[in-house]
Amino acid sequence: MILAAGTGVIPFLDLVAYVLRYATYKISKEKFGNTTNVLLPQEIQIFDQIKLEEFQIHFYVSFRDSMSALFLDVCEELNAVDKKYGLGIFKFFKTIQFENNMIWDSNFLISNFNSIKDEIKQFYIVGPITFMQDIKQGLVDSKISTNEKIFLV
Repeated sequence: MILAAGTGVIPFLDLVAYVLRYATYKISKEKFGNTTNVLLPQEIQIFDQIKLEEFQIHFYVSFRDSMSALFLDVCEELNAVDKKYGLGIFKFFKTIQFENNMIWDSNFLISNFNSIKDEIKQFYIVGPITFMQDIKQGLVDSKISTNEKIFLV
């Protein structure tokens, strides 16, 4: 589970790109029966050996406004591809605070994570210091997670 605010999305863009390449591989292999000229040969060898679908990435991002929303198009496209082909490896949720008027408080955390808390292996939180501290405290106070499963990046 990744919770990122503002420029906090940037450290995870390589991960999103990796998942996108894996999605390309998986779709090419399963739906079209061919991975030739889709990815680099060494990537295909790696993807042949791993099963990325054994875990899911839930990527929650929050921005103040649309002008500060970085890389939404890439994440939204990956989310759409995941849904279209039923990959089940990437789920994306965005909040634009001034448009949605939504704040990530304990009510938000409980409504989004309480029902799946036993399935969540780790939380990665990145963004402004107060955001990270508030989210971490909210997860612990609401008993959604323990300190040991929360990483501030």
